[in-house]
Amino acid sequence: MGNGSAPNIGRVSVLLQWNAEDPPDAFEERRNDLIQTQFQGNRNPFIDNPAWADDIWG
Repeated sequence: MGNGSAPNIGRVSVLLQWNAEDPPDAFEERRNDLIQTQFQGNRNPFIDNPAWADDIWG
């Protein structure tokens, strides 16, 4: 994939910055609840614990 000499999207540092700047809102938390209870039976742990991204990859 040629995204130039200074790739931005997909860099861990950029993803962690986005994670810090845009924490899950009420809509995303409700959607996570709905997915667990009515569809997949599982949750996105990074919606419940956004700090885990930094703990794992930071």
